[in-house]
Amino acid sequence: WFTALVPYVVLIILLLRSLTLDGILEGLKYYVAPSFERLGEYSVWQAAAVQIFFSLGPGFGVLLSYASFSDTHDNVSGTALIASLVNCSTSLLYGTVVFAGLGFLSHRLRSDVRQFTESNMGLVFVVYPEILTSIRGAPFFSILFFMMLITLGLDSVFAGAESIYTAISDEFPILARTPRLSRAGVVMVPFLISIPTLTYGG
Repeated sequence: WFTALVPYVVLIILLLRSLTLDGILEGLKYYVAPSFERLGEYSVWQAAAVQIFFSLGPGFGVLLSYASFSDTHDNVSGTALIASLVNCSTSLLYGTVVFAGLGFLSHRLRSDVRQFTESNMGLVFVVYPEILTSIRGAPFFSILFFMMLITLGLDSVFAGAESIYTAISDEFPILARTPRLSRAGVVMVPFLISIPTLTYGG
């Protein structure tokens, strides 16, 4: 519950802070204004499909393993619709926060928002931290932002480990009798296997 909900709280705090900055309208205008000529490009649709499939993760087994915990009489189509809407709403919220920040940064540097979106700079680890360092209360908002990134990473690990555990315990029901030990094994075995990659020869 903590790792799933903290990012939403942080995003809302960052959104409220972004709304007080100068120049955010340029960033938000760039975010929501459609570019109809680009809708004919294959790469745009490919990027959109990759984003949806990556954020929903239907092929990773996470949704399937979580669905296996549902009651047999649950409304599956309704749950799938809610999951999709929450996913898209989260993307819109995150996009609003990021592009409001980009509008502020472009206003501060007297440049175009397009410069930041079309460059190879990473929005999460390069551009947005730059935005955070240039606002009042930077240490507080920076801590919040990176705490959000850590909880997002942990949440992804929890979900992935749970899907692996569910598949293994379905195949070997005896492991379900000791769920804590089995889950620890699901985490520790890949950890131990990955240790050689930390060496120079890895």
